[in-house]
Amino acid sequence: MKCPLGCADPGSTTMCAHCGSDLEPGSPAGDTRPGEQETVGGGASAGVLAVRFAFGDVLPCPDSPVRLGRDPLWSPYATSLSAHRNVSRRHATVGLDPDGGAWIDPEQTPNGTFRNGEELPPNRRHPLSRGDLVRLAAGPEGVVAVMNEEEER
Repeated sequence: MKCPLGCADPGSTTMCAHCGSDLEPGSPAGDTRPGEQETVGGGASAGVLAVRFAFGDVLPCPDSPVRLGRDPLWSPYATSLSAHRNVSRRHATVGLDPDGGAWIDPEQTPNGTFRNGEELPPNRRHPLSRGDLVRLAAGPEGVVAVMNEEEER
């Protein structure tokens, strides 16, 4: 199976372990990493966008946002989030615009999605900047970062 966005080592399920895209039949595609040419806020190819949670880095790709929640059919991170009962089955989506601008789009949830301590209104994209703290309900917190290749290894 291969990732349509070219993520290296997409895993062995039907969904890419890195970006959440549906995998296609065939061998894995090349060396491209998710978001490799994108940065928070656009433009230069300084690194890879990540939201760094305790359970691991969430790495969205342009045109392939990553869904966060406890529903294993909806989110590639469902297993990691399953212990957080206050995180909804379909909680939020993290993505990149074509120009590299990062965003989070919360679903309508009873426990909310927060950026820097402020609850975000659901069903619309909210911009993310390097250093922003993202929290899902009262549970997992992640920091928005741009990693260079050395940090990824």
